[in-house]
Parts: sequence; C-alpha cells; structure tokens
Amino acid sequence: MARYGTFPFILEQAICISISGLKKWNYLRKGEINSGVLNWMQGGSERGYVSIKVDMASNICHLVLNYTHNENEFSERIFLRAIESNLGGGNVWYFICPRTQKSCRKLYFRHGYFMSRYAIPDYYYENQTKSQRDRNFNKHRIRTRKYILPAPTTRCSFAGN
Repeated sequence: MARYGTFPFILEQAICISISGLKKWNYLRKGEINSGVLNWMQGGSERGYVSIKVDMASNICHLVLNYTHNENEFSERIFLRAIESNLGGGNVWYFICPRTQKSCRKLYFRHGYFMSRYAIPDYYYENQTKSQRDRNFNKHRIRTRKYILPAPTTRCSFAGN
C-alpha cells in the first residue's frame, strides 16, 4: 500500500489570495459589493479558480469564496478588518484567518481551505528547501546582477464585474 508523500508545503508555490491583489483589482472599494473569478495559472495551464464576492457595503466587511476541491463544493466566508494606518491617509486592510482568528495579508489554500500561514504547521519558504551552497550561489548571482533565470511562479488573473 502506498504512503502519502511527505513533500514540504512551500508558501511561494501555493495558491493564495492577498489583500494587495484585491486592492489592485478594485475589490476593496468602500460601500460597494464586487464579484468576479480569480484564476491561478502555472506553466500555461489553469491550476485553479475561485469565484469571489466582496461585500464592503455592510457594517461587517467580508468576502465569500466559492470553489470546488476534490469534487466537493465549498463556500467560505472570510471577514476583513481595517486598521488605521500609522502613516495617515486611510486604513490598512487585513483578512481574519478563519482557522486562527489572526490578522493576515495573505490566505493560502491548504487541505481544501484558505488559511493564514500561522494555521499551517509544516510550511517552508522556498529558500529553506535549498542547500547552503544553492543559497550562496543565488545570493552571489543576485549581487552581481548577471544572468538571472526566472523562478517558476504561480500567477493569478482577474475576471470580474
């Protein structure tokens, strides 16, 4: 009987939703309800998608995510919190993690749910999975600004309203 893989969960390669992305796509406009679809692409093929509805018109701002994972339908409500910026000029928005209730700026998809990195016990940053030699090589490569290979990325696109 086969065992489950023990591969590390690498944050940079995970599907995630960020506050900066929602701001960039104009979801976080006060007094409005916006909806659309977030798509994640990797290597030219679709990796996943989530329909999203952001309610900034009610007293308690939140977003609703609808998605399918392993042939099961999920609908997840995630609350938003605004904290006044210490630099003035507005608020800084945060997600409230549905698992830990902590404020965060990114939610990662893990085991069928979106959660903050604090709710993921076994996560790694990509650099932590590399040898000391590879890390030193990358440091030197960046420092000298010579030929830099593009890292594989997960991209998110937007289709809405």
